[in-house]
Amino acid sequence: MQLQNNKLSEINFLAVCYLTMKHFLKKTVVLLLVIIISVIVIFYINNLSEPVFSAKCIKVLDASRIVVWLDSQWFSNRMKLRLHGIKCPDRKTDVGKLAWSLVKSQISGKTIDIKIVQRQIMGWSTAIVYYNDICLNEMVESICQNR
Repeated sequence: MQLQNNKLSEINFLAVCYLTMKHFLKKTVVLLLVIIISVIVIFYINNLSEPVFSAKCIKVLDASRIVVWLDSQWFSNRMKLRLHGIKCPDRKTDVGKLAWSLVKSQISGKTIDIKIVQRQIMGWSTAIVYYNDICLNEMVESICQNR
């Protein structure tokens, strides 16, 4: 009888250990899946804005703000961009007018290359703009600083 009680207590102990380990493993697997999915999502979001893509400039508002048309998207084709690092006076000043006319003559109606620095869902995204492998941001900034 004593031997049977010992075997039953061993079986009960093993059953409790098994259930505890099973519960622990379920929680561990779920936690690992959450961590892996979070890392993948963060990596995807961070790499979303890195590649350079092409778009057609449809409007030049001033020396630092443009509107482009994206052919690659079937919805939300227009994107409003602010040139990254540009601190240029308004179009009403001589320097602002000169910078605006330079930007307009260079890229208006043409296909440009864009590298997004900071993406905004609604509003103005910040970008570095290239036309014929020339950085438009640097060109406009040099005009605005020298005047």
